[in-house]
Amino acid sequence: MKPILITGVSGFRNRGVEALVTTTIHEMRLRSPDRPIQVLTRKPAFDGPILEALGVHVVDHPAGVGAPKRISRVGRVLRRSAPPPSPGWARVEEVISEAALVVASGGDIFSSDYGGPMRQLRPLGSALESGVPVVFLAQSVGPFRLPEEADAWTSVARRSALITVRERISYDYVTQRLGVPADLVELTADPAFLLPAAPPSPGAAQDEGGADQRPIVTVAVSGGISRFGSVDHKQHLDALAEVVTTALDSIGARVVLIAHVQEDAERNDDRVAARALYERFERDPRISLAGDAGAAQLKGIIATSDLVVAERMHAAIAGLSSGICTVAVGYSIKAEGIMRAVLGHDATEPLLVSVERFVAPGVAAQVVNEAWAMRPGVEERLRQRLPGVRQLASRNFDLIDTLLRN
Repeated sequence: MKPILITGVSGFRNRGVEALVTTTIHEMRLRSPDRPIQVLTRKPAFDGPILEALGVHVVDHPAGVGAPKRISRVGRVLRRSAPPPSPGWARVEEVISEAALVVASGGDIFSSDYGGPMRQLRPLGSALESGVPVVFLAQSVGPFRLPEEADAWTSVARRSALITVRERISYDYVTQRLGVPADLVELTADPAFLLPAAPPSPGAAQDEGGADQRPIVTVAVSGGISRFGSVDHKQHLDALAEVVTTALDSIGARVVLIAHVQEDAERNDDRVAARALYERFERDPRISLAGDAGAAQLKGIIATSDLVVAERMHAAIAGLSSGICTVAVGYSIKAEGIMRAVLGHDATEPLLVSVERFVAPGVAAQVVNEAWAMRPGVEERLRQRLPGVRQLASRNFDLIDTLLRN
C-alpha cells in the first residue's frame, strides 16, 4: 500500500505545527489503519522521536530544496527563485514519486507573511510532475503581496485534487480573488480542534498555586508577533504586562505564562518573551511560568484556565476547543477568520484584537476586563458551536479518505 506524505512541516518546536500534524496522523489512522504515513520535516532531529513513536517514517527536508521540474508557468516562477539543488533533494523527490497522496499541512504557510510560499510549493510541484495527487489541508491562504506568488500558488492549486480551508476569509480569497474553481475547495476547520488535552509532564508548569481556588488567566505570549505585526518590541512587552497586572489586581486571578513556540532562534522563541515578562514581575508567586511541553500537554494547561489571552493561533485554538473564553491577539487573516468561524461573525469583539491595537496604552487592560465580564455568554456559545466545528475538522479526513478510495 502506497504511503501518504505530509509536507509543510517546519518543525514541532512550534507546538501549533505539532498539533496540526499529530492530529492529522491520528485522524488518518482512524480511517485507514494500515496505510503508511511519512512526514517531510525541516527539523528531523527534534521531530523524529515524536513521529517515530507514532509509527511514522521521517523524511528530512534539506535546507536547499532544489527546483522542481517544469510545471506549466509555475515552473518558471519556482526555478527563478530556487537555490541550487542539494544532494538530499533527489531522495525527497523519490519519496514523493512513490506516495499515494501528498498532503500539505502548515496552517498559514501559503501566504506572504513568512517569506512567501515558494519553498513550500516545491514538494507539491514535484508531486504533480510525478502524477501524485496533492491536497492542501485546512489552510489559511494569502494574502499574497506579489503577483508571482499568487500565480505560483494558484497554478499548483488548480491542479490539486482537493483544497480545504479552515475559515471563510480564505475560502472567499481562493475562490473569488484567485479564481480557483469552487468545486475544488471545501470550507472545513482546523484539525487542532480535535487535539486531546494531556496532563502536563512533571516540571512542565511551575505552579505555585497548589490548592489555590483563585481563577486562572493563561497568557500565551509570542516572541515573534512584534516582528510579524511590525510593532515596537517594548510596547508589546508593556501591553503584556498590562494583561498580567489586570489579571492579578482587577480580576484577582493567578497567571500562567506559556510558550507555544520553543524555537532555537531567539527572535521567534516564546520562552524568551515569557521569561522577560516573568522577570519583570520579579517572580511574583501569583505568576507561574510553564516549561517546555508538547502540544497536548500545553492544551492540558490551557484547559484548566478561566480565561486565555493568546498571541499564538494554536494556543487560542487550544482555549476555544476547551470551551474557554479566549482572546486572540492577531496580525493576519487567520486570527480573524478562525475566531469568526468558531464564535460567529458578530461575536468577536473584544475577543479579537489586532496586535497594532493591542499595544496602544490601556487597550490590553480594557480587553481583559471586557472579556472577563462576558465569559458566561462566550462559554455558552462555545458549548453550542463546538460540536459543529469539530465535525468540520473531522470532515477534512473524510474527504481525504474518499480521495484515497476512489
